[in-house]
Amino acid sequence: MRGIELVEKTLPDEKKKNIATPILTSIYVKNFGPIHEANIPLRNFTILMGPNNSGKSFLASLCIIAAKLIYKLAYRLIPLIMPVRIEYEKGTIIEHRDGKLLIKHKDMMEEKVIKEIESEYSINDVKKEIKLDVDELLCDVFTVKSSSQLINWAAGKSEITFTFRIEDEEIPLKILIAKDGIHIEIDAFLEKI
Repeated sequence: MRGIELVEKTLPDEKKKNIATPILTSIYVKNFGPIHEANIPLRNFTILMGPNNSGKSFLASLCIIAAKLIYKLAYRLIPLIMPVRIEYEKGTIIEHRDGKLLIKHKDMMEEKVIKEIESEYSINDVKKEIKLDVDELLCDVFTVKSSSQLINWAAGKSEITFTFRIEDEEIPLKILIAKDGIHIEIDAFLEKI
């Protein structure tokens, strides 16, 4: 953004201690590719065995997607939990602390810039981005044009649930794939991070 100078962008020590690292503990899949239904617990070392075309590669690829998704989530969520103070042109100050965005002298800023700043710190925009990221990840990893192509031919929708352990709690991140698009149940996951 033009004319913005970053003055402060640090994570206080109390926040650093509270950020938990998510660990993938299981994957539940229903009607996804060749997999009718599977619930796979994951450990430090997990071996997937089965006959040809039983979904082993699909499950292994989902582990890669889960890792990439966590990386993308962390990248987008850090601005939401990190205090920021930015000085914009002509003394306008933008502050983000404790999940609240405050723009001082908003009347001096261009509308386009205000919208860009607000979307940077909006949880709803993060959810929309994650939905697009998941769709893109599925299409890239499985080399399909649409994630709906991954739905088992006999079913109308697929379900993928990644379960992550965050501290001592098991938190699901559910992805539902239908012919008309993707729906992600991510609220419980976002609350914990």
